[in-house]
Amino acid sequence: MRHRLKKIKLNRDTKHRKALFKNLLINLFEHSKITTTRAKAKAVQGLADGLIHKAKVDSVPVRRFVAQFFGTKELANRLVDEVAPTSMERTSGFTRITEQGVRRGDDALMVTLELVDEPKKAKKVIALEEKLKAKAVKKSTKKSAKTKTADKDEKQLQTADVQPAAKQDHETFASEHRSEQQNKFATPVKRDKIRKKI
Repeated sequence: MRHRLKKIKLNRDTKHRKALFKNLLINLFEHSKITTTRAKAKAVQGLADGLIHKAKVDSVPVRRFVAQFFGTKELANRLVDEVAPTSMERTSGFTRITEQGVRRGDDALMVTLELVDEPKKAKKVIALEEKLKAKAVKKSTKKSAKTKTADKDEKQLQTADVQPAAKQDHETFASEHRSEQQNKFATPVKRDKIRKKI
């Protein structure tokens, strides 16, 4: 018999309801806080607490189960490495619901569903971030060294009297151009040949 198996259906069919709950849980574990209606928050709260309780045991089967539920390994790793360790002292009540007021338009009661304990970054993630910062610092120092050498080269060019050479090139080009135009006008046009053809 189906005693005590009634669940909130939220006026949705099974597939739609499962997809809704999955999306709400993904956003909850990514951002540590979501704002939704009270009915949806109450429906999702038990699922969230169950996943956190399961993730407290750090093992490969647990990671596989959570990854299969969410569809991504990154979120499973975040749940097992960052969210669950902060809640080790608690046996239940990993999330809290706080009322936010009424939604304008349909007067639905809005609440915030959030994790009680703020998740801390895993040691692996912190180590990776430190490595990336060190690489960025090295790149910036290399760039600054390159810019300094480029500035020195520019100063040397400015002091090497480059401008008079450019003026000489311009003057030679202008004199050649003048000589070509003078040659064009110097050659007489043979009008006799043109008249004979006509």
